[in-house]
Amino acid sequence: MKIWASWGTPNAVLDAPIFAGSETIRMARMVYQISDPTDDQLRMF
Repeated sequence: MKIWASWGTPNAVLDAPIFAGSETIRMARMVYQISDPTDDQLRMF
């Protein structure tokens, strides 16, 4: 999984992602305060 950010439209071919691989998951856990991945979470759908 990769996440790009840009002030304009991100270009996945030319721009480097700001997060990639396990770093993406680590940042998502930090942002959404998921310290233990086995914790129950809200359903997305």
